[in-house]
Amino acid sequence: MAYASALGGGYGAGPTVISNGASHTDHIDVADAQLLFTADFTRAGPDLVLTGHDGRHHIIPGYFAAEQRPALVAPNGASLSADLIELLAGPRAPGQYAQAQPTAPAAGIGRVEKAVGNVTVMRNGVAVALHVGDAVYKNDVVQTGADSSCGIGFPDGTALNLVANTRMALNDYVYDPNGTSNDALFSLVQGGFAFVAGKVAHTGDMKINTPVATMGIRGTAPRVVIGDDGSVRFSTLVEDYLRNAPEKPGVPGQPGKPRLPGKRALPANQRERQARNEAVDAAIERAIAEQNKALETKLGICRGC
Repeated sequence: MAYASALGGGYGAGPTVISNGASHTDHIDVADAQLLFTADFTRAGPDLVLTGHDGRHHIIPGYFAAEQRPALVAPNGASLSADLIELLAGPRAPGQYAQAQPTAPAAGIGRVEKAVGNVTVMRNGVAVALHVGDAVYKNDVVQTGADSSCGIGFPDGTALNLVANTRMALNDYVYDPNGTSNDALFSLVQGGFAFVAGKVAHTGDMKINTPVATMGIRGTAPRVVIGDDGSVRFSTLVEDYLRNAPEKPGVPGQPGKPRLPGKRALPANQRERQARNEAVDAAIERAIAEQNKALETKLGICRGC
């Protein structure tokens, strides 16, 4: 695929150019999976710029000049779609300033119920701080910083809990209490979240997009974690409850925490990645504690009975 690019300066010293292979036109291979799923995405004319945590720029020349924009794919097959990249990078001419509301009149699709630490939203290409009570809108990209979390409620009763270092796009949300064609699509790019599905999951089409698959939700209470390499772990709160429940007196075989066999020491980079993933797991456990308690009552689960 041939691109016209504005490449030639303004990116700082030593940028890396990511080029598309001649053997395919529907995607671009990105060798560094961690960069792909944790980088900041920006536009620079027709170019797409990925900026890693180390501050280095990685440029895909002419990406936005292509009529059919390709997906970005990591070595393990995890990918980001062209539509999602568009949201992450923002519009061609982002506003210089952003208010708590979009410049054009629009109806909010949900509301922030909890905001701890650094919680922002990328809206029209500009970062806006989120606070309790603020509305969120279609195509918002919600981000939480280190030691931060965010809870979002939706009119149908759906509730999201985003843990630290999470990035999620609210691609679409349509809800009519009297309708049967309700729709919701959220895309998790980085980090993890837990949520309880509301009426949209029962009366329409609710989907969670991840780098490896799009999952249909049918009234469950799932949690999803994205690793730094785009790998996905999925479970439900009920499964987590049963896995962590203590044994009932006189009832052998009640599920408890499994004992894991001994493992060889991991290389330093894998230990760091494992530590980050474990930190996300721990944050999710804290975020869903109240939801588990509510589910015990709703589903008639009795701990220790």
